[in-house]
Amino acid sequence: MLNIVSSVLSYPFTQFAFAFVCLALALSGKLSLIAARVVLLVAGALASSALRQAAQNFHLSTKLEITLHLLTWIIIALLFKWINPRPKATLARTDPEQLIPLKEAAATFYGKSRVSGHLGAYVAESWGEKHARFGGKSADDQVLSMNAYAIIRKAPIYGKRSPSNQFEFIDKEIREHLEGLVFQEGMTRARCNLSECQGTFVELSIKKKDLDRLIDNMQKEARK
Repeated sequence: MLNIVSSVLSYPFTQFAFAFVCLALALSGKLSLIAARVVLLVAGALASSALRQAAQNFHLSTKLEITLHLLTWIIIALLFKWINPRPKATLARTDPEQLIPLKEAAATFYGKSRVSGHLGAYVAESWGEKHARFGGKSADDQVLSMNAYAIIRKAPIYGKRSPSNQFEFIDKEIREHLEGLVFQEGMTRARCNLSECQGTFVELSIKKKDLDRLIDNMQKEARK
């Protein structure tokens, strides 16, 4: 089987065809950003290999071959930077009454972790006191922000993509790019500045059952 695949890919035309398929897949918006960029690099490698063989078959000059290679990778580099598969909005399939505001959830999680003697509570307090001295948020806001980030890393959150009035599930890829999330107005809003998730989410919330699960796991850690 591998011999057949290798034989098929040995023809420049086939390599160009596969390169265009990879290019179309990378630009389709159906892949995550990382996967799309990997596929884009594969497309570039296939196109470059096809150009090398075509240059040999048609006796192209070295200068022309180098120029074509450069153009290929310039195009790949531009697409690599431009490509932006945006996560699709997914309406929250839950009763809004089952959602808890993220700020309230952060306060509950912090309170439970403090009562349980979990190290995270004291780390958050130390962080809050230290950074409050430099101005900006109060120590309490710093503590809540740190607990909110802990929640976001481990559980799905929901919000309304302004100006929408519908709760959406906020994609995991966005939650993982925490450096792109800027909390505003007491964690009721979050602005994402990354190219994958530009926009503002309001009324950030978490399901009660997910918060209960996080608290249960945290209390188990505290008992160890």
